[in-house]
Amino acid sequence: MDKPALLGPLSRPPWAHGFGSSSSFRRADGQQGQQKKHLVLLVNGLFGDVDNWAVVKAKVEARADAADMLLVASTVNSRFKTFEGIDSCGKRLAEEVREYVSQTPGLERISVIGHSMGGLISRYVIGLLYDPNTELICGLRPAHFITLATPHLGCAEVEGPSQVPFMAWMGAVPLMGGSVRMTQDIPQEGYYFSALRSFVSRTCYANTHGDHLVGWANSSLRRLDQLPVLPPLAAFARGVVLEDPLTGPAHDGGSRISGGGAFEGAGGEVGAQTAAMLERLQALPWRRVDVSFRGTSMPFFAHNLIQVTRKWLNWEGEAVAEHLAAELAALEADPRVRSALQ
Repeated sequence: MDKPALLGPLSRPPWAHGFGSSSSFRRADGQQGQQKKHLVLLVNGLFGDVDNWAVVKAKVEARADAADMLLVASTVNSRFKTFEGIDSCGKRLAEEVREYVSQTPGLERISVIGHSMGGLISRYVIGLLYDPNTELICGLRPAHFITLATPHLGCAEVEGPSQVPFMAWMGAVPLMGGSVRMTQDIPQEGYYFSALRSFVSRTCYANTHGDHLVGWANSSLRRLDQLPVLPPLAAFARGVVLEDPLTGPAHDGGSRISGGGAFEGAGGEVGAQTAAMLERLQALPWRRVDVSFRGTSMPFFAHNLIQVTRKWLNWEGEAVAEHLAAELAALEADPRVRSALQ
C-alpha cells in the first residue's frame, strides 16, 4: 500500500548546542501506557544498557506534542548480553516487545530508535514481529524507524563502506552475522525487508568524523563516492551539519541518493555482499542526517556523543538529541504522515 510523501528538512540552527535535564529510567517509569497510543522502542548498542537513553528520552518527553508517545528502553540486552550476537539479542527483544504490547492496551503504532548495533538488532526484531498479511508489527502500525551510528552494512576489516576500524582487534565475536539476510524476506525466519519497508519514515543519523567504531558511509547508507561535501562550519560543529530530505512516496522503490556508477570499496566476496546490501537498502527512501562533533572537546567520542550515552561525559552531543526529538514531533504533526498512519 502506497504511502504519501514525507516532509523535508527541519528548521533549526544546525550547530546549536542544547542542554537539558535527564534522568535514569526503566520500563516502569511512571508513564501511563493505557493513555498512550504510540510505542517508541529504544534499543541500545554493544555493551550498552537502558540508562544510555536517558537524555534522548527526556528530550522527547519534554515536548508537549509527545503526549501520546510511550518511550520504552529495552532491558533484555544489557552489557555482556550484547556480545551474544544479533540473532540472540533480537529474539530476546522480540519476546520483550510481545509481552509489553500484550500488557499495554490502547497501543496503535510503533516506532523504533536504535543506537549502533542496536539499529541492527532493531532491523532483526521488526522482521520477526512483522505480519505480511496485515503489514503490522506485533499488531501495531509501523511509524518511524531511526538509527544512530548504526553499521547497516555489517562490519569488515578491509577498506570500504562496511569497514569498522575496531574489527581488527575484536576477534571472533559473532556480533554482526546475518547482515545480508536482513535485507531480504525469509518466510520461515523473518520478513526483514518488508518490515523495514512498512515504516512510514526511515532516518539514519551518521557521524562524519571521530567515530572509530562505525564509518560515515556505513551508518549513512552511502557508497564512498556518494558522501557529500561538508560545509566549512562542520569543522567547528557540535551537532547536525547536513540533512538529506526525504521526498516522494515511501514505497516508490527508488533511492534518494544521487549518482550512479560502480561500487567503490572492498573487492572480492566482502565487497560484493556489501554492494548487494547497500543496493537493497537504498531501494528504500531514507532521510540522512549527517553529524559532526569536531567542535567539541572530545570529538573522538563521536560514537557516544551522538546518543549522549553518558550525560556527564557526552553532554556536548545534546544538540543531536534535541534534533531527534524535534524530528519525531515534526513527523507526527505532518498531515501526510498522519494520513499514512490511519
